[in-house]
Amino acid sequence: MEVKKIISVLSSVLILMAACQSSRFSSDRVEGEIKGLKKGTLYLSVIRDGKPVPVDSLRLEGSGKFVFELDTLEPQLLMLSLKEKPADYILFFADDTVNLVYTSLDKMGVYPRLKGGPNLRAWQEYKRMIAQYNDKRVEAVKNRLESQRKGDTIALRKAEQTLASVEKRRRLYAWQFAFTHKDLPVGAYVALVELNRAPAALDTLYKAMPPRIRQSLYGRMIASVLDTVKASN
Repeated sequence: MEVKKIISVLSSVLILMAACQSSRFSSDRVEGEIKGLKKGTLYLSVIRDGKPVPVDSLRLEGSGKFVFELDTLEPQLLMLSLKEKPADYILFFADDTVNLVYTSLDKMGVYPRLKGGPNLRAWQEYKRMIAQYNDKRVEAVKNRLESQRKGDTIALRKAEQTLASVEKRRRLYAWQFAFTHKDLPVGAYVALVELNRAPAALDTLYKAMPPRIRQSLYGRMIASVLDTVKASN
């Protein structure tokens, strides 16, 4: 009987220890690993006015595994970078969940493995499409420059038409994406960065957003942009 009691007590203690271990970190965090990293300083940054602003850092010793708490941060675009390799970084859209980031030291930022919530998945979809439009834009610019160099006015006109078409389709895609995802912070983010020069479209989209998105980080930024536009008119 005493043995059973002892086993019961030990089982309870083990369960409690496991629960404590699993709750060491909050559910809102980013964790992962940079394989091959033995020593370095990892920065977690927010993006403000197109520039990274560090909000936390970790000194990694002997292992590339890391965990950053996100309790004080709203869902938004974040950046991971190493002090020792500032030119290499990883951008990802963090959710109110566990955000997983895995990469390697020699390919820091090149096709990292990312896993998170709906904002991250939508942002990855957006980045894939924008990358395609950017490639087409680069090709059109190259053709325009080559036509100018050769003095070929017909080819130049065609290249300019192609460039204008690519830009128009990119803006249309951004609008459609932002409207489709207007119930997510990532939709507000795309609206802010892609439509800030089209205040009428931005205002229409802002009014279509649910209150909680209008009150989110990027929703408040959109409101500020629209207020500035109204004040200048």
